[in-house]
Amino acid sequence: MAKPMLIIVAAFALAGAAVAAGYEDRLDSADYRACKDTTTGIGEAACAAAESDRQDATLNAVYKSLMARTASPARREELRDAERQWIRRRDAKCNHAGDDFEGGTQQNAMIGLCNVSETEARILWLRGRR
Repeated sequence: MAKPMLIIVAAFALAGAAVAAGYEDRLDSADYRACKDTTTGIGEAACAAAESDRQDATLNAVYKSLMARTASPARREELRDAERQWIRRRDAKCNHAGDDFEGGTQQNAMIGLCNVSETEARILWLRGRR
């Protein structure tokens, strides 16, 4: 009885890891994946900052495209307001992402990683609104 249960637990663990890895790298650039795999601390923060800039440019392009395709002025206003609210929520969340590492080299890295993750999720959400 223990062996089948062990197999089931192992299968769920592997599936969870595969899903997490798939999500993590969904929009990450190759440069970012290479950078974060080879650095820690201050270097990781620099990697995240560069990727955040790339993701922000992608987000802006997706947002502008969606706004251009939205015919109704009321819908464009709703989208603009929703985007502004999202930015406030992201900033509130990510500005505290490194609180557990306050004063350490990981603090800025955690903030940057949060910004990348939140921006990637927003890009995917906006793309789904086509």
